[in-house]
Amino acid sequence: MKVFLMRLWRKLNYFLRTQPQIAVQSSKEVLRRQETSNHIDALHPALCTVVIPALNEEKAIESVIQYAQKDAFTGEVIVIDDSSIDNTAQIARAAGAQIHRSSMLGKGASMLDGVQVAMHEYIVF
Repeated sequence: MKVFLMRLWRKLNYFLRTQPQIAVQSSKEVLRRQETSNHIDALHPALCTVVIPALNEEKAIESVIQYAQKDAFTGEVIVIDDSSIDNTAQIARAAGAQIHRSSMLGKGASMLDGVQVAMHEYIVF
C-alpha cells in the first residue's frame, strides 16, 4: 500500500507542476497575487487534501503522512480510521494528520467520509 500511495503521489505532483498556473487559479487570483510582494506563496498554494483510509496500518502510516506533508501542494492530511485495533489513530495524530472515525466499515465509506470533511478543491487518496 505504501509503494502504491507514493507512486500515486508522484504522479499527482507531476500533473500539478506541469499544469499552468492559470488552469489552477482564476485570472483574478493570478493578477492579485502578482501585485503582492510575497511571490513564493503565489507559486506554491496549498491545493489538495490528502485522505488516507486506514485499517491497522500503524507500521506505515507515519511515513506516508510525512511524505504527503513534505509537498508544497498539500494543504491538509486526513486519516479516516476504519475501527483499527492497533495504534493507527494515535500515531497518525502524532504525525500531524487530522483523525476521523469512519461512519461505516469499508474503504468506500471511509473515502466518502474523507471527501465530506476535506477543505480543499482537489482530493487525493
